[in-house]
Amino acid sequence: GISVFLLAGCGMSAVNFVKTEINIANSDYKVVVFTRDAGATTKNSVQISIIRQRDELDDLAGNIFISDGDDNIFVTVENGTVVVHMSESARIFRSQNSYQGVPVKYETGLTKH
Repeated sequence: GISVFLLAGCGMSAVNFVKTEINIANSDYKVVVFTRDAGATTKNSVQISIIRQRDELDDLAGNIFISDGDDNIFVTVENGTVVVHMSESARIFRSQNSYQGVPVKYETGLTKH
């Protein structure tokens, strides 16, 4: 009985809250910055996904970037490249250099405009 309850508890899905969406010029994609709330026992995290412009963000984890709890993360798009700006103290768990042909680069030490 207890093992079934524990398995059911682990099945709770996380919820994503969109902060920013930016269409990537000359492509079918957009970059989405969001916070992810995975429940009371975990910290919220700032995550980033690149998805098709016509799609809405689902409740999956970020496909290009995951960092725990640092709100000082923002994104710009420069000449078709997604640029992730973050503080040097950001704890990064995922950082992809491209997704579906869209290049991604990372810059640290910047403060939000």
